[in-house]
Amino acid sequence: MGVLAIVYRTLRAISVALLLCMAASGANAQDVFTVENVEVDATGATATEARDLALAQGQAEAFTTLIRRMVSGAEYEALPPASPDDINVMVTGYRIADEKIAATRYRARLTVTFNPDTVRQYMQGANVAYTEAAPRTPILVLPILIQNGRPALWEDPNPWRDAWNALGSGDRLVSVVLPLGDLEDIQGGDLQAVLAKDYEKLLPLRARYRTDDVLVAAATVTGRNPDGTVALDVSLDLLGKYENKRSHATYSLSLPESDMSSDPGIPPEIFTTTIQDVVRKLDQQWKNTTAVSAGAEESSLPVLVPVAGLEEWMDIRQKLTGAPQVKSVQVLAISAGQADIVLHYRGDLTAALDGLAHNGLSIQQENG
Repeated sequence: MGVLAIVYRTLRAISVALLLCMAASGANAQDVFTVENVEVDATGATATEARDLALAQGQAEAFTTLIRRMVSGAEYEALPPASPDDINVMVTGYRIADEKIAATRYRARLTVTFNPDTVRQYMQGANVAYTEAAPRTPILVLPILIQNGRPALWEDPNPWRDAWNALGSGDRLVSVVLPLGDLEDIQGGDLQAVLAKDYEKLLPLRARYRTDDVLVAAATVTGRNPDGTVALDVSLDLLGKYENKRSHATYSLSLPESDMSSDPGIPPEIFTTTIQDVVRKLDQQWKNTTAVSAGAEESSLPVLVPVAGLEEWMDIRQKLTGAPQVKSVQVLAISAGQADIVLHYRGDLTAALDGLAHNGLSIQQENG
């Protein structure tokens, strides 16, 4: 979809243009207040008792997953414990799959949905910052292993790439996707373009994996230690439509030289801690960007939205309401070619606009 200009008017008549670029992925993000794939297994004196115990345990596990998803590690430690009754009040419902019932045992897989308002009340009562942002569009990871000055992305062996492929999905707001490494990838992901971090030339890969964000993760063999281990240096370049972030000399590992050989049995867990830390930091950055303080006040902003039709307006409205700091969108009037609205948001304007930018909205201020 083309670029659309949205101009909002402040009380001082300062105009700001918001350029909305609808992301190519177009995938519907998972609801942050829904926790899926909760495995439960409980026993009791009867099948009914076992089921009740399993559902209560499932709700508690889902609640823990939800809270860890919404707050940082430090904020999580500051939260007061929630009793089973507290959690039950916050649950609006659940779906059951793969149910197995025995005389004294109950097993199933649950999807638990929580009430956003009661969860917010719990967070605000504890005075912690939290995010309601939907999970970020997956980041495409391109793992490069550099030995003796020679970079390898698609070639074998590449234990660094194997380790990324072995990374579990986890329950994060940031997820990653690895290329298949087939002929289409090789043709669309030229090694020189990857090394140059040429975002535009990586369009074939971005289009294939339906994402705007690419992480070039390069592990370089920097030398060999006296004890026979190999020293590795990891650098990260996060490329995106709206931002580029670079991190160098972040990690240094030592591992047996034999693990860099062509032995097909190279254990990917050698790199597990490093990779998990990389993904954890990406997840934390997303939470920090989209977080709303518990005591944040609500403000409003008049906005004039040029639209070509109803379908376009619905797309724009979904982008606006999907931003974490935006509480609601009040429609004052809709006429041919434009919509006059008021944007209600929590926290300061800069944070709100930054949240919109991460939801596919690029902000550009105009004088006048």
